[in-house]
Amino acid sequence: MMNNPKISVIMPAHNAQATISQAIASVIDQTFADWELIVIDDGSTDQTLSAIISHIIESPKIHAVSQ
Repeated sequence: MMNNPKISVIMPAHNAQATISQAIASVIDQTFADWELIVIDDGSTDQTLSAIISHIIESPKIHAVSQ
């Protein structure tokens, strides 16, 4: 089980399919390693949630909340 991270990054997203992967990558690419990313999909009607899930599969530090 993961310890509580020092930094929690909250990222809201709405119909962000075109840019969400780049935004998530910008968090992943930081040199500070003790973080978690919580992406909140606010009712997107495109494939935003699918894009978020593809990143969750790659990293246990990324979490999603879907409205």
